[in-house]
Amino acid sequence: MKSVRREVRRRVLRERAGGRAGAPRRAWGAAAAVAVAAVLACAGCSAPGAGKSATAGTQSFITEPVTTEQVADLGDVTLRMWADQAEKPLMKSVVPAFEKKYPNVTVDITYKSFDDLIATVVNAASGSTPPDLFQGNIGYAVDGALVKAKLVRPLDDVAATYGWLTGTGASTLAPARWNSAGTAFGDGNLYGMSPISEVQGIYYNKALLKSLGLEPP
Repeated sequence: MKSVRREVRRRVLRERAGGRAGAPRRAWGAAAAVAVAAVLACAGCSAPGAGKSATAGTQSFITEPVTTEQVADLGDVTLRMWADQAEKPLMKSVVPAFEKKYPNVTVDITYKSFDDLIATVVNAASGSTPPDLFQGNIGYAVDGALVKAKLVRPLDDVAATYGWLTGTGASTLAPARWNSAGTAFGDGNLYGMSPISEVQGIYYNKALLKSLGLEPP
């Protein structure tokens, strides 16, 4: 059985020249398809869904969705993934659906507590046997370190192809946008899609603000 860990590792998680790869904490199904697609690029072929300009040894840009036929052509593969243990109920739903759509792919998930995951993922991604897919964490310590070390690739092409930008507010995507040096986030290339979003609000005492002659925030 082929291992995506072996074949995709250099392009998906450790590509040093011509681009960066990987998809932490993202829209999982699309990210997994992209990781599997990268096997062909590593094998010396254009990646499924890649533009005609893609060549072996260079970063392939995804320009159209990967098809089940293209994934089937890879033969038996194993996709290794790290996930937050809180996501286990979700994974029990999406993994069988993914494996049903791509029956030649076996998804091997290692669950970790959130604290353990963010404490070890950077070292794991830079090691000799990194997971193919993993979740990062907003901020300089994890996502910034991954971008700075070029352990992950920009996903702007994937986001455009799979419609991640449709209906997703700019403020939701901003924390996953980084400059190429990994020194500032909020703008720049998109490196992922958060699996969750949070709504924040402010409660205030109307009567108190009115008595003080203040307007609501």
